[in-house]
Amino acid sequence: MPKASYPQKNPMFPSIPNRKNNITPLQLKNVPDPKILFIVSLFNNEQFIQKSLRAIISQKGAWQKKILVIDDGSCDQSVLKAQELARRHPEIQVLQQKHQSQAAALNLGLKEAQGYDFIAFVEADVKIERKWLQKNLPVFQRPAIMGVGGSLKPFRKDKWIARLAGWEIEYKLAHQPRCPVHLTSANVLYRASIFQKIGQFRADLKNSSFDVEFNSRVIRSGGRLVYNPCAKAWHHYKPTLLAFLKRSYAYARFRPYLKGVTPYPYDHIIKLQVVLVFLTPVILLFAVIFNDPLLFFGCFLFAVLYFLSTLPPMIWTLWRKKDRVMLLYPAVSVLRNNVALLGLGVGVLKYWQTLRRKK
Repeated sequence: MPKASYPQKNPMFPSIPNRKNNITPLQLKNVPDPKILFIVSLFNNEQFIQKSLRAIISQKGAWQKKILVIDDGSCDQSVLKAQELARRHPEIQVLQQKHQSQAAALNLGLKEAQGYDFIAFVEADVKIERKWLQKNLPVFQRPAIMGVGGSLKPFRKDKWIARLAGWEIEYKLAHQPRCPVHLTSANVLYRASIFQKIGQFRADLKNSSFDVEFNSRVIRSGGRLVYNPCAKAWHHYKPTLLAFLKRSYAYARFRPYLKGVTPYPYDHIIKLQVVLVFLTPVILLFAVIFNDPLLFFGCFLFAVLYFLSTLPPMIWTLWRKKDRVMLLYPAVSVLRNNVALLGLGVGVLKYWQTLRRKK
């Protein structure tokens, strides 16, 4: 059977053959009506939770869906906002737990996931488009596909740091393969059977790396993941520089537990940046101590190399999105990677301690 190809407008889509029809999954019109469970993890998102839930409610198609909102110990009006909407929409159910982690909240929702064909995860500060399900479900025509995730964009009216973080993520997503090693838990659809096969999320990985670790188990089990940029979603990223840096610390803090898994191709460049952030001050210190011009020149080369490594996402975003906030990207990335270096150091130390306890 010849391979089907995606339209030329989507050159990033490699061809994926369909065993039943010689057309691509996204072109299929006759899709069965599966039972779908949406699990929305909620923590202090009173500003966005209703918008997120309304976007799920308004999904096009005659899908049999239920929405579980799992509150992870919010201390604002998030629960009241969710319950207010649940009173008007019986398909919404709100559960609460003491503050633990996003992974623990999602696992609580998975305990209620009996009898569903697919399980979707949408974060409380994410808004999916009305055709999100309509575009993602047909991709599952191939039995090996266990998860499908959509694109993720920042809101243009959000604060500057939220847009900068969002553009970086959008760049990473746009330059990953069609069948990636990672799908973000911000908006993703899984076959329910995969959780029966490989288990739930690792709650000890908190809010930063649990989805990366889970996706790696999906792939090791023989399943495949598909990135579907046609299914759009918008994310409200952290609105302050401090919150952005805390998030970066958390990502790096739990990175040693992922055993070498790199979620996105551009993350290899970020690894290089972290190495440069570590080496440059060390070499500079020796250059000052020994007054060595060669070492000073080495520091200069490292600085140039670091700046060049930040150009791809900066230029890509400036060209496509016309948002001049990305001119700050090199400086913000230096600050972010210093914080990440600290988190990585703490993570390696904790990981070694964990290994010693097991012995």
